Amino acid sequence: MEYTKGTKIPSMPGWEIVRELGSGSYGTVFEVQKKNFDVTAKAALKMIRIPKSNSEIREAMSEGMDEQSVNTYFEGVVKRYIKEIAVMSELKSHPNIVACEDY
Repeated sequence: MEYTKGTKIPSMPGWEIVRELGSGSYGTVFEVQKKNFDVTAKAALKMIRIPKSNSEIREAMSEGMDEQSVNTYFEGVVKRYIKEIAVMSELKSHPNIVACEDY
């Protein structure tokens, strides 16, 4: 699925993408909003794709990794993100830490 301005987010009913804020190695950050009556809530949403693309899998395999090694590598990437989410959740009341409201 391509995420662009106006895209409704299936896993987040009522939220839609306003604009792209930036992108990095594994994902893109979007400004999203949800309108309820006369109130508009805004948030940032980071969409993470692991692996980034099929070409990333092909590249890993061309460097000598077998299918199991590729799976293990990307499982490790996912586990690092899960740890990051746990830390952000624990520290969300700190004024200098981005709050993780949902994942």
